[in-house]
Amino acid sequence: MRLAVFAVSLVSRMSIDVTAGQQCKPAEASVHGKELKGHTFKTSVVRAPFECQVMCENELTCQSYNYFLPKKICEINNRTKEARPDDFVPDENSFYMRSWPNR
Repeated sequence: MRLAVFAVSLVSRMSIDVTAGQQCKPAEASVHGKELKGHTFKTSVVRAPFECQVMCENELTCQSYNYFLPKKICEINNRTKEARPDDFVPDENSFYMRSWPNR
């Protein structure tokens, strides 16, 4: 199950731009079993983890997101684990992803 969620989240991070001259963005691995707590500005129930990435890309203030596996809840954050390391806490039912830099 964890491998499947990781694979889905990794694939959702890959993007192929068809515009000439642009390069693909590097993928970033999710951090399984962790969440960034206290920096959520939007919460939604989604069908799949990749929907969190789409939501994050559509929000200018999104810097990262948490996905909670059993309830399929997506939390969009306005900070990253690097900016707030003390708020990066264990949660066995979640994974954390940082948004794309330079978007």
